Amino acid sequence: MSILNQIAASPGLIEPAPASTPMQQVANSTTQTDKPEPPQVNTVNTPTRENSAVIEHLRQQQRAWLERVAALLNTTADDLLARGLIDANDMAEQHRTDPRHAAKLIASCPDWQAMVRVRG
Repeated sequence: MSILNQIAASPGLIEPAPASTPMQQVANSTTQTDKPEPPQVNTVNTPTRENSAVIEHLRQQQRAWLERVAALLNTTADDLLARGLIDANDMAEQHRTDPRHAAKLIASCPDWQAMVRVRG
């Protein structure tokens, strides 16, 4: 579990989402016969050039975000990944946010502060 996920899971910092929202309760209350059949399209597992381009673009955006966070912390992106301070889920969820927010959160983490003291 990455530091961002651990901090988010800490009690009192972030309120957990309700176990079931009203919309989920309504959706769960319908029976299987009430739901329409999904369309039978066989394009889900068929990679296309457009899908590959979009996926590669997202990976590039995520990596650029990670590089910016690392630069703010005076380290490398690979170091953040290797130490588990940021993981693939963080990159997927946070790549559109300001990297300063993630850097500030990581800098406030006791594990990061201890590592910085050791490095001197």
